[in-house]
Amino acid sequence: MQLPIFIGFSYVVDTLKTMGKKAYWQFLQENEHDLVLDSFAKQYSFRPSMDPKQWPSIQTKSPIMMFDVSSYYRNEGQISGQDIEKALQDLAIEMFCALTHKHEKMWAIDWHHLSYEFDPRKPMDLCEDFDRWLVPIFPNGDYTIFLCQDYANVWFGHPWQQSIALIGDALTDLGKKHLKDFKKLGFELV
Repeated sequence: MQLPIFIGFSYVVDTLKTMGKKAYWQFLQENEHDLVLDSFAKQYSFRPSMDPKQWPSIQTKSPIMMFDVSSYYRNEGQISGQDIEKALQDLAIEMFCALTHKHEKMWAIDWHHLSYEFDPRKPMDLCEDFDRWLVPIFPNGDYTIFLCQDYANVWFGHPWQQSIALIGDALTDLGKKHLKDFKKLGFELV
């Protein structure tokens, strides 16, 4: 799988250095990105498509919970989109920490963009211009994938379906535990 040239990476790293911050997310080199994404694609039969007739974009025998997050894109309700994103980031961190052991890292993949390895217990690096994670928790034009390094638990954001899928035994159990938190944000199970 060929990736486009990474124009923005040096900007992100330089911005973090300029701000005097340590970069906690570790950039995956192109070959690492390809290996992670190819392994994910094989395990979950990933077929990217903007066409609803081609969905679902992933197939799995693992437990899955899918949330309709279209209300975020329409910016409905009393909570602003930025507040919803911050609340979902906080919820995701809580869930990612529950999924992993101390010092265990995860991968964050922004399809056709940069990918990273990160420890959910450390500070989350933010894009200065957008005040959001380097790989957004909401899919904003490309698939966003957060996964454990054993591929057993995956947070899969689908930009055109406007959905977030929680995949795997442990992550779906956490999704059930936090169902009311998702609903407070306006996200319903589909």
